[in-house]
Amino acid sequence: MAKSKGGDVATWLRARATRHDGVEESTTGAGGPSESSTYMAGGKAFLFVATKDDMYELRLKLGTSKAEASRHASKSPDRFAIGATGWAKITFPKSEAGPRPILERWIDESHALFVPANSKVGAATKPKTKTGPIVKKPAARAKR
Repeated sequence: MAKSKGGDVATWLRARATRHDGVEESTTGAGGPSESSTYMAGGKAFLFVATKDDMYELRLKLGTSKAEASRHASKSPDRFAIGATGWAKITFPKSEAGPRPILERWIDESHALFVPANSKVGAATKPKTKTGPIVKKPAARAKR
């Protein structure tokens, strides 16, 4: 694993992805050119981390940060890319710590997109409110 002035990037990425409850880690494309560590929540992958030659390549899904990712992509197209469906690709050298403040937010956002709001996995549950049956008042009697 690569060390940078910011520490072991792969270990940091793993810790950030698995800080949420219920995250599963696996390897996708083992032994092939597209091999990556895959992090799943709610049965769906929310982060892929691949090491290619001397680079890290991350893929994650964005919602509210798509516009921000587009701005980064227009300034640094070799490091950032965003697709029409919200999947972003972030690439940076293993010798660097990477854009950690951005990655922290985006990893958390990607995770949140795949965890149902009412799920106990990785999110606080909303209290259930009980409503009783609707009771209609008896109709007023007509005077005769």
